[in-house]
Amino acid sequence: MRILTSLAVLLISFPALSMPDCSDAEDFKGSVYGMLVSEMLPINAESPEEDAKVRFENGDYRLMGYGLYSGIKILGIDKLEENEVCKYGVRVLPGMTDAFESPDHRRLVDELRVYIDEYNAYMVKLLGKRSP
Repeated sequence: MRILTSLAVLLISFPALSMPDCSDAEDFKGSVYGMLVSEMLPINAESPEEDAKVRFENGDYRLMGYGLYSGIKILGIDKLEENEVCKYGVRVLPGMTDAFESPDHRRLVDELRVYIDEYNAYMVKLLGKRSP
C-alpha cells in the first residue's frame, strides 16, 4: 500500500493530457455495446492490464480519466495525439477528485491514479498493435 501511495505521488508530477475538444470528431471507433459491457465490469485494481485487455476485446477502446477542478485528466497517454483521444473516447471515473473527504478517500484515489496510468499505457499498446 505504501508503495502504491508513493507511486501515486510521483505520478501527479508527470504530465497528463486534459480532455481535448472532440465536438467535431466523426471518427469515433468504440462500440456502444462494448462501452456498456465495460460499465458493468468491476475494476480489478491488482490487474489494470487484464482489465484493459478484456475491455479492448469487447470493443471498448476508451482510455480512463478522472475529473479535477481544472478539468478531466488522462494519465499515461503521451504517445497519443489529441485526435486519437477523440477517436477512442474517455471513461471518466466518478469520485476521483482533488478534494478528499477522508484519508481513506485520498488513499483510494492515489491507488486508482496508479491503476489508470498502467491501464492507459497498456490500452495505448493494444491500440498500437492492432488499431481498430
